[in-house]
Amino acid sequence: MNFKMRIVLILAIWLMFSVQAQAIILGFNPSSQNVTVGSLFDVEAVISGLGDTTTPSLAAFEFDINYDSAIFYLASVVTGNELGNSLFTLSSSSGGATLTETSLESASYLDMNQPSSFTLATFTFMALSAGTSPLSFSNVDLTLTNSLDDSLSTEVNSGLISAQNIPEPATLVLMGLGLVGIGYRRRKAA
Repeated sequence: MNFKMRIVLILAIWLMFSVQAQAIILGFNPSSQNVTVGSLFDVEAVISGLGDTTTPSLAAFEFDINYDSAIFYLASVVTGNELGNSLFTLSSSSGGATLTETSLESASYLDMNQPSSFTLATFTFMALSAGTSPLSFSNVDLTLTNSLDDSLSTEVNSGLISAQNIPEPATLVLMGLGLVGIGYRRRKAA
């Protein structure tokens, strides 16, 4: 084996072992929050760990989002725009929803235009009753633009949402307002 071949072989082996496994992270923003019963609130599904305007980019995704339907109602979903022109489907069921989006753009377009982290979708919920519900992903399927999909792991993070009834005003606040009202009435009468 000549010298040049040995160098090429050593570089190839070094590159194989020096490439670190990359993790794609799917999570919620915010990952936990407190809301009031009867109010609407937003939760974003966020992806990170992709290439920053380079491969790998996200070409398609499908996942289930799970929550307690006795506590929350899914009012609407708006997808992000990082997949460019795309096909989007949403199917809801009791306690969950399945979200699918497939880009119609080329892999090279996605590689040149997608940031490393972005919002996949914004879910708007309504708090129906007091309680705490986990928020989680299941059946996650991500399609990336590179051919090394098997070297990338996916980390999925869950969230927690607590709904509370509107707190009653404190007794001292009510009494203070009453005293202010009495004082105003006395002043006006005099």
